[in-house]
Amino acid sequence: MKILSRILMGLLVLIAVLFVFVQVRGNKSWDAPYPENNHASTDSTMIARGEYLAYGPAHCADCHGDPNQREAFAKGERIPLSGGLEMDFPPARIMAPNITPDEETGVGKVSDKELARSLRQMVGHKNNLIFPLMPFQNLSEDDLNALLSFIRSQKPVSNKVEPTEYKFLGKALVAFGLLKPEAGKPNPPQSVTKEP
Repeated sequence: MKILSRILMGLLVLIAVLFVFVQVRGNKSWDAPYPENNHASTDSTMIARGEYLAYGPAHCADCHGDPNQREAFAKGERIPLSGGLEMDFPPARIMAPNITPDEETGVGKVSDKELARSLRQMVGHKNNLIFPLMPFQNLSEDDLNALLSFIRSQKPVSNKVEPTEYKFLGKALVAFGLLKPEAGKPNPPQSVTKEP
């Protein structure tokens, strides 16, 4: 019985140590470099390109679009990127943030370089890890700048969205280095070929 009690005590201590380790290391702050060449433009061509990307190939509107207007979005309407979509996975309860330029609830106070780092490095403006659902780390510089330009050009929408919450599994993945920021390198711009 003494041996069994010691084994159980040892297991309990091990579980307690593991729990504390995950809680501490799973909430770590990330220090990632800011991209150098990314900034929003007021050029109408850049904004139009960014809008095309946001509602098309980059799929920004799929998650960041107003979840109450999904039907309109399915019909091809441009819905505000005011966030609020909730995705509940075992590692995290992911909340798509408001990415309109509202200063209180959106990204109005977030700098271009901080937004660019979110896409390039998967590190948010509060040095938090962004759950890797946006595989756009390798966007070309032009496309990233176009997205920034469109984001800045939108009408601000006041919509407070709760932050993403990592569950124990997600924190454990972070603590043991299995979930971490993924740095990207910009792809070269797409070349346009002329037909003969």
